[in-house]
Amino acid sequence: MKELRYFGPPGTGKSSLLATEKIPAAAERFGPEKVIVTSFTRAAAREIATKKSRTTGSTIPIPHQNVGTLHSLCYRLLGRPELTVGHIDQWNEKHPGLTLTGKTGSESLDEGGVEELLSGMGDKVYNKLSIYRAKMLERRLWTPDVEVFSDKWEDWKAELGLMDFTDLIEKCLDTMPMAPGNPRVMFIDEAQDFVPLQLALIRSWGLHMDWHVLCGDDDQCIYHFTGASPDAFINPPIDNKFKLVLSQSHRVPLEVFERANRVIERVGIREPKIYQPRNAKGVVRNDMSSYASPESSVLEAIDIASSGQTVMILGSCAYMLDSIKRILLENAAPFHNPYRRRRGDWNPLAGSGNGVSARDLLLAFIGTGPDGEYWTIEQLYKWSRFIKVGREGLLRKRAAAIHKGMKEALERNDPGLHSSRHTVKEILSPDAIKPAMDRNVDWLFDNLKSARKKTIDFALRVYHQHGESGLDKVPNITIGTIHSVKGGEADVVYLMPDISFQAAEAMSRSGKETDAVHRLFYVGMTRAKNELILMSPKNHRNNTLYVDL
Repeated sequence: MKELRYFGPPGTGKSSLLATEKIPAAAERFGPEKVIVTSFTRAAAREIATKKSRTTGSTIPIPHQNVGTLHSLCYRLLGRPELTVGHIDQWNEKHPGLTLTGKTGSESLDEGGVEELLSGMGDKVYNKLSIYRAKMLERRLWTPDVEVFSDKWEDWKAELGLMDFTDLIEKCLDTMPMAPGNPRVMFIDEAQDFVPLQLALIRSWGLHMDWHVLCGDDDQCIYHFTGASPDAFINPPIDNKFKLVLSQSHRVPLEVFERANRVIERVGIREPKIYQPRNAKGVVRNDMSSYASPESSVLEAIDIASSGQTVMILGSCAYMLDSIKRILLENAAPFHNPYRRRRGDWNPLAGSGNGVSARDLLLAFIGTGPDGEYWTIEQLYKWSRFIKVGREGLLRKRAAAIHKGMKEALERNDPGLHSSRHTVKEILSPDAIKPAMDRNVDWLFDNLKSARKKTIDFALRVYHQHGESGLDKVPNITIGTIHSVKGGEADVVYLMPDISFQAAEAMSRSGKETDAVHRLFYVGMTRAKNELILMSPKNHRNNTLYVDL
């Protein structure tokens, strides 16, 4: 066994340690071509593989082919085989009773992995199959529906010569004893979230390396519904001299640290860790609001955000945020979730159409170019093409052709894009020029195409209440599930202790499920840099649908 384990409790800077110390040192010692870096996303892997060394101040870039997700490394190693992801329509045509959406169980991540969000008739059984394979569960333990589906799935793939994502890992485990490029060392970030099958491949490859380095925190393993297990990370046992626990949190203050540790210490199987909180007392307090009646908490959060502090409002399931979203929208309070940009309901200022967000459209309209009066060509293009024609004749007949020319000029980066002085009169009718030049945002809203009105309404109300800065600044309020903000932090965190019916039932059946819920809330609590506010559970009468925090 040539395995090192780096344990990074919340806020201890595990990724920074890899990026600025361990990876540069390995690249210096073995050569950058003999170092592999993998994480859950290519962007994350690339970020930690390209930072400057803390000791030398220089960067030793790891070759791009040595950086990426484990699936991407396997994909290239196997010669870029044809994948099922582009052929789901063919499956659905052949098996109409087992249709797939092309999504995976990760789509239910924002419901804590317990709410079934997938709509295809085959999605649920496909997800079960993926988890069984991820856990390397013996076929004799599979349920009959999964066995039947698996037979059809394997026959279909063989017929078309396709592989799915799990095949990539399984095939490499069976036939590829060494990682691509025969590296000397491999760094695996967020290792607690890798499933047993992936860790088996990593450890198999590791037999032919000097070292493989697993970096993570079993206490923050919260994707159990994908097959991830803290047991797979912390087992088999290794000598303590090959373990490193980062001992200083730069985020979590004392009060939050102590309260969160009371929760994580309830977990049965875990790697014991001693680390120190940030040198600040912090605050933990209870709040009478619940997710069903969150008005006082949300209004308080708006005030805190207005003072310049960052705020997170977190729940275990997305539906618990519905009333919170409504109150934020009603109060024109900017909010977002930068970790889930595809969720429009959590990112209303980013509501988009044709690649232009609501925020960008409005900022383009109220902005000016270098001359201080007209727009740049880019600004004019962003908003004017969404103006309706109608009887008013707001756009001239040649506007569509001019917009096409503007787009082409922008793509070519032509000279003269700094001012739209000669273009405004070609696009807008005489009656439209004055209100547009006056930056009359209400006129803009009244004359937008109907589809764009729906996406810009909130941005317009934010502008009326907070001015341009309300649109231009990154929102201080983040809302989301605990799963969605893993890795994030805020000055103040509001945390709802509630869990779903499904999670409560699972906890009553299994100690492992109870541990999983405690790890989830530990992650939520340790997002707080200064203050943790524990909201009250919704009253479910005799049902215990919350965690005692």
